[in-house]
Amino acid sequence: MPYRIQSDGQWMAQVTIRGKKHRHRCTTKKEALQFLGMPDKNPFHSVQRFAEARFDRRVPTLEEFWKVYAVAENDKDRLMLFAYLQTGARRDELFRLKWADVDFHKKQIRLMWRKNNIGEWRESWLPMTEELADMLKVQRKTTGLLGYVFMRCTTDGKWVPYEARVQWMKRLCKRAGVEQFGFHGIRHLFASILASKNVPLVEIQKMLRHGSIQTTARYIHTLQEGSREALAALPKLEEQQARRAM
Repeated sequence: MPYRIQSDGQWMAQVTIRGKKHRHRCTTKKEALQFLGMPDKNPFHSVQRFAEARFDRRVPTLEEFWKVYAVAENDKDRLMLFAYLQTGARRDELFRLKWADVDFHKKQIRLMWRKNNIGEWRESWLPMTEELADMLKVQRKTTGLLGYVFMRCTTDGKWVPYEARVQWMKRLCKRAGVEQFGFHGIRHLFASILASKNVPLVEIQKMLRHGSIQTTARYIHTLQEGSREALAALPKLEEQQARRAM
């Protein structure tokens, strides 16, 4: 990145000439662009965009989700799946979740995200269910001193946070005998469950942390009073276990 904003609100412009870096502190972004000899406006913004085809994501049914949950290899993986269903988190948001982001006293969980690699970081504290809190307390016995909530042990015995898990959901779906779906499909399922229980769209928007309510509306798929109340609509693990025992 040839320029960036500093913590003090000023801009730092950087250019490399013959292998040597030259930096210049600027008071405005425009000044930084002038130092670099770059135009004030992105010339590509005036280029007409081509039509874009949209495809529906594969959104699982709740029954399919529980089938995948049942074939997960261990408690840590089942917790991760359950956390996605209970929070509607994006894939990376749980990968980067730290114990500092979990408040057991207030029963809240902090999710952090940004729109792309150069966007600003945003965060939001969301309520979590009693059941999710209890499962996280068990997980804390394993990774509580390691910083991140969800971690894996490498072949040389080191604990590291997850980065991708590209094939994980594919393998679970195949093992469970259901059509493949991914992390984002669970996020859509989360929104659809809330909508099916008549949770207001604006509340679902808040839980999903969308900037536009139109985006939230696209998440609602057909399924047969504050953020805390919205959690009551989410399926409980104990209810699923009771049905499986019948």
